[in-house]
Amino acid sequence: MIGKLTGKIEIVGSDSLILDVSGVGYLVHVSSKTISKLQDGIIASLLIETHVREESIQLFGFHEQDEKDCFLKLNLVSGVGTKVALSILSALSPSDVANAIAMKDKEAFRSISGIGPKLAERILLELKDKAFASSSFGVPGSKTDVIADSVSALVNLGINRNDAYQTVQKILRETPDIDINELIRLALKNRSS
Repeated sequence: MIGKLTGKIEIVGSDSLILDVSGVGYLVHVSSKTISKLQDGIIASLLIETHVREESIQLFGFHEQDEKDCFLKLNLVSGVGTKVALSILSALSPSDVANAIAMKDKEAFRSISGIGPKLAERILLELKDKAFASSSFGVPGSKTDVIADSVSALVNLGINRNDAYQTVQKILRETPDIDINELIRLALKNRSS
């Protein structure tokens, strides 16, 4: 199995690239977030997950270990194949995935092409007990309801869900004992400045 490849980025597509390693061009499937960190002609190292099937061998590349770990966890879910896992990682960062799972946020997954309500529910159910390295705001689990309610309130006020997560995360790291009303007020203030 191939675990890592280092070479020159030759061709970058919408969901794959060719990595030239000593004259051999490897077709590597990647998320759009990984593609955004790479460009033609640079030397790059990618962590590789190799999938061997009867009809093909596919390589999946990741710029960071937490993205690869998240990909592997998503692949454990019945109905989530490699294509859907990459779609999820193109739309959500590994920490966004962990936060959505921790907060039982089906809508974070349903907004992704190829994921309906049943699959979104299955992702939450099957991954709820899996540990994510980049998980959940770095605050104690007792804050989960405050986080969920705050993010929900901010989304209802027109703030993008990922922006709401990040804003709430930042505020809770700075002031972990804040009450929900003050948290929402500060989040709105941060967004307007």
